[in-house]
Amino acid sequence: MSLTAPRSSKQRASIDVPAPDTCPLASLGPASRTSVVPRPTPALSNAATASGHPGAGLENPERRASSPPAPSSLPSPAEAPDSASPGFDHLDKLNLTFPPPTKQAQRTMLYLIGAAVAIALLLHRIWAVRQVRYLRVSDCELKYAHLIKNPERMTYQEANEIMHVSQLWDMPWLTTISLSFALFKTYAIPTISKVLCKSRELSDPANAARRAEDTAVTITEFLRGLDTERGAQALARMNYLHSRYGSLITNDDMLYTLSLFIFEPIAFAEKYDWRPMTPLEQESRYVFWREIGARMGIKNIPPTREALYLWKEGYAKENYKYSPDNRAVGDATFDVFLRAIPGPFKSFARQASIALLDDQTREAFGYERSPEWIYKFVPALLIARGWVVGYFLLPRLKTPKHIETEEIKNDKGEVTAFQRLGFLFEPWYVSPNVGPLGVFGYHFPGVPWHPEGYEPSRLGPERLRETGVEEVKKNAAEMIAKAKVCPFFAATTQ
Repeated sequence: MSLTAPRSSKQRASIDVPAPDTCPLASLGPASRTSVVPRPTPALSNAATASGHPGAGLENPERRASSPPAPSSLPSPAEAPDSASPGFDHLDKLNLTFPPPTKQAQRTMLYLIGAAVAIALLLHRIWAVRQVRYLRVSDCELKYAHLIKNPERMTYQEANEIMHVSQLWDMPWLTTISLSFALFKTYAIPTISKVLCKSRELSDPANAARRAEDTAVTITEFLRGLDTERGAQALARMNYLHSRYGSLITNDDMLYTLSLFIFEPIAFAEKYDWRPMTPLEQESRYVFWREIGARMGIKNIPPTREALYLWKEGYAKENYKYSPDNRAVGDATFDVFLRAIPGPFKSFARQASIALLDDQTREAFGYERSPEWIYKFVPALLIARGWVVGYFLLPRLKTPKHIETEEIKNDKGEVTAFQRLGFLFEPWYVSPNVGPLGVFGYHFPGVPWHPEGYEPSRLGPERLRETGVEEVKKNAAEMIAKAKVCPFFAATTQ
């Protein structure tokens, strides 16, 4: 085995380049070699030398001596094309034009553009609605900020104004539904349903709708102000009608009815509407209806909202019992509620209404439980409706039509009656110029429903329309005078 002496450093720096005839690339021809031989870059060597880097720009003399001269076919740096890099010399031969898009591609593009525009408009709508949806309740909270920490200082006048935000503007539809259910739940107590059956005010479908409309009108007059002539006369008229039943209507039954008018709208808003009632709004319902209860002569009204709620729950648990009278009044009320529903859908609407009752109330009426899917579908439908209202519908600019009225004046300019501009189930006291569509009914206003309007002092059953009118007006005037000195509830608790 022979050993070869190691090369010197100068020899290691020299690399032998084969002659052109023996180079494997020689057979490729001049054109091919042009594409693989790098351009001479003398400027780079000079720059590298100037940089002062060790060995930069140096060239081995031996390599320069042994290297063959560049073939004459190689282009000079000035003549070298810009696309001398491998793989790019064929680009000038390519056809870079694209065919026009197909009709399907055009349609797809239009769909995508339309979808993008629709999404942008939808997001803008949501943003705009959310900017203004809470304005009324925010302004109310700001105006009565001093009552948030001290709700016990709230007066019934302030409570009435605070209550308007939810009941007349933000959630009037669901509030009306909840008040209807509040009234319905009172019929689950046998002592109440027995009185109503005996009077035939609700057991007879012909009278049930009239009573529902009278109740709606009375509550609307309350909202105009308990110390206004209209509000005071409506309250005095209600007291007059109740007094005809004497001891048949117990104090606790009236207190329970009062409590439902306070808490049912709060519960419905919490479960189904686009926002719950604020603590200030909840307290306002208690303060306002507490004053009404005191003016009705109801005794032992709990001094706080929390205490009244606990009393309500205990009273319902103790007194909700099945009675045939409960069922009779309940069926007559359902007939009124569902009168405008087309025949094929009445059964579903009835089961949907039952699904909104708790089991304790449902059993007191003797109703069977609705199918399980309805207990999921109906709440989901109401929640979806609240979501749509909260995110897509701008706040209303007017109060509901069934709340609005017009004054009827005689030749002397004196107000003699009030005509309603809308209705719930039947067009009682509605102007003939109003259309046939109500909140829950469809009837053309006309003679059977007193289109000439109503007087608060004459509300109630037809047979009692002309009775007690002067007594009612006198009691209303006394009520207003007394309230100027001291609220009724404060007077009853002292």
